[in-house]
Amino acid sequence: MSKLLLDIIGNECKITILGICEVKGTIIDIDDTWIKFKYRKKGQVRLIRKCFVSSILSL
Repeated sequence: MSKLLLDIIGNECKITILGICEVKGTIIDIDDTWIKFKYRKKGQVRLIRKCFVSSILSL
């Protein structure tokens, strides 16, 4: 796994999914297939497949 992905764990980020949907929150964990993400407003934790993520921007 790249050093850049490991550096953003625990940081506030904006994730773009399939170039359509943008969500803001905190990245909790990243592995080879999944990103565990906690929404900023709702506080819910979701798993997002890395293949669907277009971009990750640190806030």
